[in-house]
Amino acid sequence: MGSRVQGARRASKQDMAALYQKYAPMVYRRCCRFFSGSEAEDMMHEVFLHVFGQFESFRGESAPSTWLYRVTTNFCLKRLYKINRRQELWLAHQQALTPPTEGQAAGQEAASMLSQLWRQLPPELVTVGIYHYGDGMSHQEIAKVLGVSRRTVGNRLEALRTEALKLQKRG
Repeated sequence: MGSRVQGARRASKQDMAALYQKYAPMVYRRCCRFFSGSEAEDMMHEVFLHVFGQFESFRGESAPSTWLYRVTTNFCLKRLYKINRRQELWLAHQQALTPPTEGQAAGQEAASMLSQLWRQLPPELVTVGIYHYGDGMSHQEIAKVLGVSRRTVGNRLEALRTEALKLQKRG
């Protein structure tokens, strides 16, 4: 397969198998940042099914590992959004049935604020925030993964902080 996948649009079953064999551990570790146990393993398999179906989107402008890291992160974030939305609807239903205690109310308020922030912000801000605050990545590392400049990463982090403060003041 080489250092870069050659002829991505004509990827063979051997190329796919080699990609899986080489990068499955990395993708699994990335999935573990979002999910645990068998759920992370299931996500890893789903990511590869997605990647194999969308392999022609790999342009070869970055290393396959960088591309897979970005695809995995985006895939996991989308799945978490769907899960969080379902949980939010369930909690809203439960809250209507039972009044929360003081400690629960504070936790629910914080979760609600984060959920609201998640839905209101553009995905590129959320992604940069996850990489920086969740993964502890430097601006340079994020820039490499996303294929943008360090300045763009800094601008997005600043925009994320600004939007979070605005939401906090409104809440």
